[in-house]
Amino acid sequence: VRSTLAGGNEAAAAAAAGRGAPVQLPAAVPNMPNMPYRQVSVGSYANGTPRVVIMPNNRTAVAAAASQARPPLHSAAPGPGQAGPLVVARAGSGLTHAQQLQLLQAQQRMVQAQAQARQQQAVQAQQQAAAVQAAAQAQARQDAAEEDVGEEGEPEDAEIYATYRPAKVAGPDHPDVIVETASLASVTPPDPKYTVHPLLQEDVDTRLLSSAQLETLVYSNMRFNGPRLPGSGARAGFFLGDGAGVGKGRQIAALIKEYWLRRPVGARRVLWISTSADLRFDARRDLADINAEGIEVVPKAKDSLPKGELAEVYPEGVMFVTYSLLAMSSSEVPGVKKGPLAQALKFITDPAARAAAAASAGRGRGRGRGRGRGGRGSASRGGSDDDSAAVAAAAEGEVADGEDEMQQQQEDEDVDAEGGGGGGRGRRKKQQKKISWKKAPGSALERAAGELYASHVAVGSRLWQIVEWLAGAEGGEVLIVFDECHRAKNLVPPATPGGSFAETRSTKTGLAVLSLQNALPNARVLYSSATGASTPTNMAYMARLLPVGFKDTMDMVNTLKNAGLGSLELFCMGLKATGSYLARTLSYHGAEFTLADVQLSPQMK
Repeated sequence: VRSTLAGGNEAAAAAAAGRGAPVQLPAAVPNMPNMPYRQVSVGSYANGTPRVVIMPNNRTAVAAAASQARPPLHSAAPGPGQAGPLVVARAGSGLTHAQQLQLLQAQQRMVQAQAQARQQQAVQAQQQAAAVQAAAQAQARQDAAEEDVGEEGEPEDAEIYATYRPAKVAGPDHPDVIVETASLASVTPPDPKYTVHPLLQEDVDTRLLSSAQLETLVYSNMRFNGPRLPGSGARAGFFLGDGAGVGKGRQIAALIKEYWLRRPVGARRVLWISTSADLRFDARRDLADINAEGIEVVPKAKDSLPKGELAEVYPEGVMFVTYSLLAMSSSEVPGVKKGPLAQALKFITDPAARAAAAASAGRGRGRGRGRGRGGRGSASRGGSDDDSAAVAAAAEGEVADGEDEMQQQQEDEDVDAEGGGGGGRGRRKKQQKKISWKKAPGSALERAAGELYASHVAVGSRLWQIVEWLAGAEGGEVLIVFDECHRAKNLVPPATPGGSFAETRSTKTGLAVLSLQNALPNARVLYSSATGASTPTNMAYMARLLPVGFKDTMDMVNTLKNAGLGSLELFCMGLKATGSYLARTLSYHGAEFTLADVQLSPQMK
């Protein structure tokens, strides 16, 4: 104590050491006259060595913490902004002040090194924690992937979707991986019995078309050229249910090209119906992609459909229209009311004209002379006897029903006229005469005129004009593409069997789509939609998909509705088994997604 503290206060220091209480010392510490202090604690180490601690005024807490230090050192005076010094001395240490200062500086360096080491250890600990977390996340993903793998190494998703490759059609693989539902994958399509045109095969060989797209061409044409539908005798249709990425547009373009190459020049007429007029540019692009730039898509650019007889403007081509235009069944188009279709309607509703035709046939001048304008023959009326006979033969069973319906329709309209009913349907309509176009094979124009007349389609409307253009092709052998066909889904079946759709809450679009198909039984019909078979009711407009075992489309829809959940999936499996349906989509293997809650700002709202 004497070597550390001056002032000759040994007794006070010794007394403080004995009772462990602070003692008052002079105003300055020896060797450090400028350091004020508050108190001195005198104590001893565990081995009994005396210890004196001076606690300066400016950092009491630091001094208290440092009082546990063991080195018997004096510290230097504090610098500006530094903590106050701690003076610790041990009696009999034998060190000079300079030596003690050197040891203190060494200790400070050691403390700083220890602090840096602790900081580095903290950083390393953080890095190790991050590495452990990343490893845990990787392990979790691996565990999740292992859980999705079955005993045979196949993902559990394979129970829902299966990688798709055509089972019986050879060709290059699709550019992207495509899949189909497991239920459809369990069904084997029929054997191919149609060979595409050599120019289409060249497109396949040069990879402009994949094997999956070629498969659509094969099975759709098998349907078009296969057995007619029971009852109506209409040509069977095909349903393309592919999702995005499989190339529905290119498949439609390839189907048009195949039709175009098989038909004689001047008799090639295609109707492509979609949701927007701007999509006609995509239609031209799809045709150009398969070297079919020569097939003209009309109207050109953004022109509207012309008035009058379309055949005078477009002898042949791909007519691209919208469902909205097709549904304009009430507005009259100038120059159409006296066209070939109107003349055909006059023939089938005029007894004198029919009698003259019968007398002409009895004199051996051939069937159909004197019909229409200027005594045109059956060929000039746009129909071949073979095709018309096929339609008439298949429809023989519904002749009486058709005539009864027309007779009842006339009686109902007479009642409406006498009662002066209100509303659009109650107004007096032109009384329909009992027509008999189903009794004997007639031209495509006569068949179309009779069907449109029975469906209350206004003479001279846009739908009438379009049907006239299509029926004017040889034999009515046209191609109709209902692109995005789900737009016609709101076709409500009649409440009673044999009832009229016009009496239901069906939309104009649904009624127009159905009337168009009924008017052209020889047309090749393609339905294209990724969501066309969502519910049985939404398939009521698909009059050309009638499988064996159903009386008509309404019987099919009602049967599926009554069958309950899962019936539509089984129905689609049956369609694929008969070569009537294909539905593929892009694979989502490897795709990742996250759900995020986004708070909308006032500007965004």
